[in-house]
Amino acid sequence: MTKKIYFMAMALVLSVGFIACGDGDKKDYDHHKKVDNKKQKSDLEVDKAIVWEYDNSEGLKVHLDDTYIYLRYEHKSMEPNTQFFLDIDNNQETGVKIEEGADYMVENGWLFESVDDNSYGWKEMTEIDSTVIMGEYDIIKVPLNILKNKVENFRVNSQVLDDTWNPQSSSPSKLTEKSIYISN
Repeated sequence: MTKKIYFMAMALVLSVGFIACGDGDKKDYDHHKKVDNKKQKSDLEVDKAIVWEYDNSEGLKVHLDDTYIYLRYEHKSMEPNTQFFLDIDNNQETGVKIEEGADYMVENGWLFESVDDNSYGWKEMTEIDSTVIMGEYDIIKVPLNILKNKVENFRVNSQVLDDTWNPQSSSPSKLTEKSIYISN
C-alpha cells in the first residue's frame, strides 16, 4: 500500500511538472541566450585592424564598412550577458518600444529582429560572429545584408547584464539616450 501511494504521488508530481513546463505560451524572456562564460571566444581577426569611426567615450564603439556593422562595448564584467540594440531605421515609433525603437538586438552572439512593439517581441534570426573577453569587452560583426530598412544615421546602445539578467552597465549610461552613429 505504501509503494502504491508513493508511485501515485510521483505520477502526480510528474504530471503537474509536465503541464507547467508544456509548450504553451512563450514567456517574455525566452529569447535569452546564455554565453558560455567558462570559455572565451577568440578575437575577430579584424578587431586589431579596425579604425572605429565612432566612440561615445562610455565604452561603445562603431565601425561600418560595405558589408558589416561592427559594435564593441568595453566593460569590466566577468559574467556578462551582453546586449546590443540597433535602431537601424532611426525611428523610435518602429521596433521594440521599451528599447526606444530598437529594430534588432544582438544578445550573446545571436541576432534577433523586432516582431512587434511589445516589451520583448523578438524573433531569433541567426548566430553572428562575436568575441567575448571577460572583464574587457564584447565585439560583434553584423552582416548588413540581413538588416532591413537601414538608413544613413542609425542609433545604437549596449548593456551588460549579470547572470540573473539584471543590468550592470550600459552605454550610453542612460539607455533612453541612444548614441547616433552617422555613417558615410
